[in-house]
Amino acid sequence: LAVDVIPVVALTAEGSAVGDALAAIEAGACQVVRQPADSRGMVLALAQGEQWRRMWRRQAAATRHERRTDRVYQETLKALGSALDTRDPETQEHATRVVTNALRLGKALKMSRQELVALERGAVLHDVGKIGVPDGILMKPARLSNAEWHCMRSHAEIGYDMLASISFLAEALPIIRFHHENYDGSGYPEGLSGEDIPP
Repeated sequence: LAVDVIPVVALTAEGSAVGDALAAIEAGACQVVRQPADSRGMVLALAQGEQWRRMWRRQAAATRHERRTDRVYQETLKALGSALDTRDPETQEHATRVVTNALRLGKALKMSRQELVALERGAVLHDVGKIGVPDGILMKPARLSNAEWHCMRSHAEIGYDMLASISFLAEALPIIRFHHENYDGSGYPEGLSGEDIPP
C-alpha cells in the first residue's frame, strides 16, 4: 500500500494533568508538548514527529517486502511441487497429508513460528527428489529389484542436492534429506538413529 502517515503532535492545555498527555499518546500522538511551549520545544517535537514518520515508512516498506518475498517463496514451492505432481499424481495427496500431520505434530510440540514454516516447506518438498528417479522405477507397478530400490532410495539425497543452494529453504533441508531415517538406525540415506536424527 502507498499509504503514508501524518505524525500528530499534541498540545496540552496549560496546567493539564499527566493523564491528558498519556491519553493523547494512546490516541495516536507521537509527541506531546505541554503548555506553555517555547519555539525550541515545538521544533524538537516536530523533528521527532518527522523521525517517527520516516521510521514508520521504513517499517511499512519492510513489511511489504517481506510479504512479496513470502509470496515468491510460496509460488516457488508450488512450482516445485507441481513439477513432481506431473510425474506422479499420487504424490500430491501424499504431500498434503504429510504437511497436515507434520504441522499438527509441530504445533503439539509447541514449535516456534519459524520452525513451523521450515517444517511446512520441508513437508511440501520432502519427496521432490523423485524428479530424479526414472519413470520406469517410479511408476513400476510390480515389486522393485534391489538395484531399483537403491535408485528409489536416492530421492532423499537428490532432493537435498537440488535445493541446497536455495537460501530460504536452508532450514527445511534436513527434513528433505533425512525424512527416511528411522529411530532404530534402519533408515536411509545415512542410517542415523535416535537423537542423531535432526528434528
